[in-house]
Amino acid sequence: MHRISINNSRTVFFLKEYTHLTPLFYSYPFGELRNRLYIHISKNMEEFPIQSVEFANVQLNEKISNKCLYSVRSSIIHKLSTSDYKGCSGKICIIGGSNVYCGAPFFASMSALKLGVDLCFVLTTKECSVPLKCYSPDLIIYPYLYTDNFNIDNVNSSDLGKCVDYLSKKIDCCVIGPGLGVVNTITQTCLTYIIKKFIQHNIFLIFDADIIQFIITNKNLLNIVKVYENCIFTPNINEFKISISILLNEENITFDKLKINNIIIYAHKLMQQFNGPKFLIKGFYDVYISKHYYFLSFINNQSLKRVGGIGDIL
Repeated sequence: MHRISINNSRTVFFLKEYTHLTPLFYSYPFGELRNRLYIHISKNMEEFPIQSVEFANVQLNEKISNKCLYSVRSSIIHKLSTSDYKGCSGKICIIGGSNVYCGAPFFASMSALKLGVDLCFVLTTKECSVPLKCYSPDLIIYPYLYTDNFNIDNVNSSDLGKCVDYLSKKIDCCVIGPGLGVVNTITQTCLTYIIKKFIQHNIFLIFDADIIQFIITNKNLLNIVKVYENCIFTPNINEFKISISILLNEENITFDKLKINNIIIYAHKLMQQFNGPKFLIKGFYDVYISKHYYFLSFINNQSLKRVGGIGDIL
């Protein structure tokens, strides 16, 4: 495994595979670059030494020149051309929002657009759809989430069923969770249907916020998701704590025990419960981990304030 430093402020990790270098993160989900590997660049990513002997073999070694990183820029950013058409730079879907939370799906959607995505679809509730339409004319809003007349027996003929079927054939990736609120018995059938449908079409899925607890407490859905490689969980520290408590039976875990060293150790243990998904634990240190490698991302002089919406932007 390799580490690339950029002016001592940015570092990216690479895995040496055969005779070439393959960027380490997950498949590029957009346009013609879909399913290519790409890298996540952030400041001061560095190897974190694990004290546990159990994970002593997880480490990085040599550095690679900046020139090497520059040479793979085309795998990171879609190069615009005169032959491009709408959607070449990516089509993303955000599923979230509720009668209480409408800011979260907006932050997630606008972040994607500002990073260069061509089209952003938002599948949300009827109550949340009007504020979202007022926030931005750039968002394509479908107000069909959690409709009262949703019935799994006639889902194919419902507005939600038609919408999900259309999106599953059009989008490159989907973020599920921002602003959903607590998932109850009324809404869980709807969400389970959507997740299964997107998995059938091999859509890259990003599970965030309240959808995480819903998945890990739903045995049937968890068994499907835990072997699906084309997805990532992005819990904050509280959602990570809940995941540890439920999946690792660590009922007495407290926030003071979740310092960075313990977060990494628990993350490795959590990965043993899965055989596909990746994890990005958000916090002062962002910890990314998969079956084969992990890295720590740290930004100098970052704000200590942890307001609502930070995770949705990420």
